[in-house]
Amino acid sequence: MEGGDLQQWWEWVTPFLRRMGPLSNAVEYAGMIATAGWAVISLCGFLLLPPPLEKRECKGLARVLGVVFGIMLAALYLLNRRAEDSIDLVPVAVASLGAGIVLFLGYLLVRRLLTYRCVDDEKQYLGGLRLQPDAKLVLAGDFAGLPEERQIKVGSPPKTAQAYFCLSDRDDPAWIWTKGSLDTAWWLMVVLYFVTMLALATGLSAMALELHEDQIEVSETATDRVVTIPTTLLFDFDSATIAKGSDGYLETVARMLADVKVQKVRVVGHTDGFGEEAYNQRLSEQRALAVRNWLAGRGGLANVAFEVFGAGEKEPKHRETDDNGQDRPEARHANRRVEVIFSKS
Repeated sequence: MEGGDLQQWWEWVTPFLRRMGPLSNAVEYAGMIATAGWAVISLCGFLLLPPPLEKRECKGLARVLGVVFGIMLAALYLLNRRAEDSIDLVPVAVASLGAGIVLFLGYLLVRRLLTYRCVDDEKQYLGGLRLQPDAKLVLAGDFAGLPEERQIKVGSPPKTAQAYFCLSDRDDPAWIWTKGSLDTAWWLMVVLYFVTMLALATGLSAMALELHEDQIEVSETATDRVVTIPTTLLFDFDSATIAKGSDGYLETVARMLADVKVQKVRVVGHTDGFGEEAYNQRLSEQRALAVRNWLAGRGGLANVAFEVFGAGEKEPKHRETDDNGQDRPEARHANRRVEVIFSKS
């Protein structure tokens, strides 16, 4: 048995994401490209659905976001560069994207409630959270004792604060709302926007880096070349059947073997240490055999002598628990693999 909790869920999802035919590479890099592009666009002073800020404020916020996005993307990449030191990005991606979506919906709601435009005026205004005392009286239809500029002499009194502001033909929302409440509304919009964009960018980056983590790796010993294939590229969760859409990865391996005209190849399956040892041993053998059968048959390597082994959970690449005994899902993920080994000479 393999995986657990969010990592197990990810093991179900990633094979589907990787098997989109010609679009698989685009999906794999979409998050990183989107975040990097987002950072560059922000540095240039552009924002998506920004709060109603002055031009200089808007560009300043955009550039701060751009710098933060760039630092965050670089930090996630560096933290995840080596499996021994990497963090588990699955919960980071899920939590960040989930929080980002909720925050974005909240931001849109607050934006709708606090911002407005007047007829024939392209400028977007930000309303406050508390009305001026005189403005309250006007909206209540009580004009007694109000100064001349507050009197409504033509038509009926306005029904909303936004309508009153537009009717007043003034540029300063402080005519309707208190200065303190306008400042509070401004900070609410800016902070909510900043946190929302940061959460979405973090989620996209983490998802992209987690997808990018699964790649065919080639390493060398003193005598052999070892091609390591993460099982997520070839198999569905807990399956030993080559999954539909995975042929491209095995074709890459078959070309490597054909190019060096190998005569003998060892195929070794590995699992993580989760679950029963006997089950893992059997699964590793079945997966190694499935890879061997594909390479010998569809890979055009029928004349190559294959040796098939199942190492089960006995030969992990990385420790699956830390010094405190806590589980390391990213290490388990890296340990689930099939190795194709052949001589360098």
